[in-house]
Amino acid sequence: MKTILLVGVGNELRADDGLGIKFVEDFKYDQIEKIVINYPDFDLIDKIVKFDMVIFVDASLDVDCFSFEKMESVEKLSSFSHHISLKNIFSLAKYYNSNLEGYILKIRGYDFSWKNELSPECIKNMNKAIEFLKNFIDRKIKL
Repeated sequence: MKTILLVGVGNELRADDGLGIKFVEDFKYDQIEKIVINYPDFDLIDKIVKFDMVIFVDASLDVDCFSFEKMESVEKLSSFSHHISLKNIFSLAKYYNSNLEGYILKIRGYDFSWKNELSPECIKNMNKAIEFLKNFIDRKIKL
């Protein structure tokens, strides 16, 4: 059976920016591990290389409801260690675990003000994305 790590990314103090964390808290699936982070850093690599698959969940302004994309390794990594992207983290982890599959689930956020609650529109998008991801994992685990 595939081992899967779900990583919620966000800042709960910035309204919809906290949806990655809220998603992971609300996502119920017995056969996966879950962690939450405020931002990607190099310590994350040690955690994800132990898995067959990693799925990052983060807020985005670039999608209508949500998008789900397979991650590919990048050849040139950022030279700024204070601003490392999820794609760079995945690429470094894949260097140590060449079989690692990576995905990013971007969910549309609307309100990024200083408050610790998600907007109603964001919650609707998150619930749709939860159902999608449960179906995706069901299919992957059966493979």
